[in-house]
Amino acid sequence: MELQPGTYLQGDKYRIIRTLGSGGFGITYLAEHELAERKVCIKEFFPKEFYNRDDNSRSISLGSKGSAAIMDAYKAKFIKEAKTIARLKHPNIIHIHDVFEENNTAYYVMEYIDGESLGSLVKRKGALAEAEAVGYIRSVAEALGYIHERKIMHLDIKPANVMLNSEDGQVVVIDFGLSKQYDEEGNQTSSTPVGISAGYAPMEQYQQGGVKEFSPETDIYSLGATLYYLVTGSVPPQAVNIADSGLPELPAHLSSGVRNAIERSMEIKRKRRPHSIKEFLALLEDSAPKVVATPTPKPTPSPVSAPVSAPVTDERTVVGTPAPKAQPAPQQKNEPKPKRSKRGLWIMLVAFVVAAVASFVLLGGGSSEKVAQQQLHPNNEIWYTSSDGKVVKPCIEGKDIFGAEIESNTYEGGKGIIKFNGDVTAIGELAFNRCSNLTSVTIPNSVTTIGRDAFYCCESLKSVTIPNSVTTIGDGAFYRCSSLTSVTIPNSVTTIGEYVFFNCSSLKEFKSKFASPDGRCLIIDGELVTFAPAGISEYTIPNSVTTIGDWAFNYCESLTSVTIPNSVTTIGENAFYGCSSLTSVTIPNSVTVIGFGAFAYCESLTSVIIPNSVTTIGDGAFVGCRNLKEFKGGSAFINGRCLIINGKLVAFAPAGITKFTIPDSVTTIGEYAFCECDSLTSVTIPNSVATIGNDAFSFCDSLTSVTIPNSVTTIGGEAFSGCESLNSVTIPNSVTTIEDYAFCECNNLSELTKNKIKSINPNAL
Repeated sequence: MELQPGTYLQGDKYRIIRTLGSGGFGITYLAEHELAERKVCIKEFFPKEFYNRDDNSRSISLGSKGSAAIMDAYKAKFIKEAKTIARLKHPNIIHIHDVFEENNTAYYVMEYIDGESLGSLVKRKGALAEAEAVGYIRSVAEALGYIHERKIMHLDIKPANVMLNSEDGQVVVIDFGLSKQYDEEGNQTSSTPVGISAGYAPMEQYQQGGVKEFSPETDIYSLGATLYYLVTGSVPPQAVNIADSGLPELPAHLSSGVRNAIERSMEIKRKRRPHSIKEFLALLEDSAPKVVATPTPKPTPSPVSAPVSAPVTDERTVVGTPAPKAQPAPQQKNEPKPKRSKRGLWIMLVAFVVAAVASFVLLGGGSSEKVAQQQLHPNNEIWYTSSDGKVVKPCIEGKDIFGAEIESNTYEGGKGIIKFNGDVTAIGELAFNRCSNLTSVTIPNSVTTIGRDAFYCCESLKSVTIPNSVTTIGDGAFYRCSSLTSVTIPNSVTTIGEYVFFNCSSLKEFKSKFASPDGRCLIIDGELVTFAPAGISEYTIPNSVTTIGDWAFNYCESLTSVTIPNSVTTIGENAFYGCSSLTSVTIPNSVTVIGFGAFAYCESLTSVIIPNSVTTIGDGAFVGCRNLKEFKGGSAFINGRCLIINGKLVAFAPAGITKFTIPDSVTTIGEYAFCECDSLTSVTIPNSVATIGNDAFSFCDSLTSVTIPNSVTTIGGEAFSGCESLNSVTIPNSVTTIEDYAFCECNNLSELTKNKIKSINPNAL
């Protein structure tokens, strides 16, 4: 049902590490934001009573087509509420970074919190001291007071949804999956599935349709129930049982303030509870002094920190599901991020015994002793070393990963040995994912496959012995192994996946029959597929190269100058992405295609010459090149600051400019054309323009003024998203379509005149 580890979302923007928890309405994953190199949590809209997913598919399907309208409406609500929460700025509320649609469902991306929930804390320690419990509850109350002022109710406050950050002890309220927004009159603005967390939900949440009117008393009941759990160590009885038998006797040692706060908050009738957070806090005045929640010491030896997530076993159950009118849901955002176009890199197998022996010598660093060791290496053992001299445990174990089960894992005499109950045939997907202490590994001769992300982020790995039995190295197998300096790829390998050595910043050479003479490149059938960047600032690409492959020079941050030979016809997608020191690049007359994001975020580029031979420039080719002052080249492409091809403005050079008038020859402002032009304050669009593309002006933080002429008919998705300084925009009657998130996060936009627009997505504004 869940997305599998290693699955990518939004191109290659987010990578699933593992499932954290699932409930009636969604699945929460631990993931990594690849480019920012930080952990995040992703919640997937997945009502398990309605949705299905095949084991071999990412996309979900409806179990019954008759529920399509309901699910579309709920999904639209999921997105809307996520966007609402993303706008909240409070230290005790989880921060949402991103919202998008994919795989026939929707997702939102939350900050990752290294810590534990209040539920986990109490399970570990038992009932808390009153002062500690009250400190946590005050922080939760502050968060609830903040959202109540904005007519938002959480509707699922419980210990599992309150996290403690292990770094600073900060209390953070999470999981707004059941939250509702209400209008000024207190009426709900959208319907939602109703969830019940047994023991923490008041009686009114059990009714059909849930809480339809703004009612702070509902969240206050849950807050009181959470306090009950903290000071007793027991889950409160369900509301229906309290109605029959009353609330159990509270511990005698509790202060009158805490007792009063719990008893009043958990009244069955709403009118008898505190009516606001202020009233609730007033009840605590007789309790222990106000304290600030402090980090709870971690137990030894068992770690307690865990990422923010829904609990693994969600107590919520679905009750009444009204059928609201279906709403259109936003489309998937397209960003200048990696696109995984699958390809196999097929290599001729050298069958001569001499070549095989030579390969063993190379793998052992030329040592005949190591050759003999490799030949004698048992097929049921993986040998390794670690930086701390301790056992390294595989991230994922089992027969499906290695072809055999682990029997033992020991570390003696400076060497670790993982012993299996049979021959090891594969180093499977994510097998040693983030084993940060792993420094070397010797793989037995029985292994034929090194799977996708097998050694992902093994940042201390300096040496790996790949035997002649290996035929396949999967996508990202050594992704971000930043200590690798040299890699020998044996002649037995016939398939190399994408991004195998992505961000291996210390890599100096490849040893392979496909390596360039200087050992810096792997070149397969004329395509330069990867580059070893360590210690090099200037580089001339070999004449044998016809294509610079996707992400070939990604994040080569020390590279200042590249010379491309006349043999090259194509610069691939994201080929030089993130080469932040690159100041000079010579594009020869042989080049016809510059791919999607080819020079994105090359922040030191100041001038680029585009030859007349170029006929195609991909979207976002120069996005983030904030110091770029000019383009030079043929008149068919250039107009000073712009690249214009067949009437489409595809790129802009933003350095040192605040106001700009787009040339009259432009009919389309392309995707990402002005994206992240931070200094731009004013743009005048001519009457020749009919389309403003996706993300055309996204995150132009200083943009205060933009004139949209009567010629424009379409404003693309996220066209002005993140333009925080925009305060007024007039949309002419000519506009017939405004796509998703066109003005998302324009926080200062106080006036939007939209006249007679025929098709406007409700999520656009």
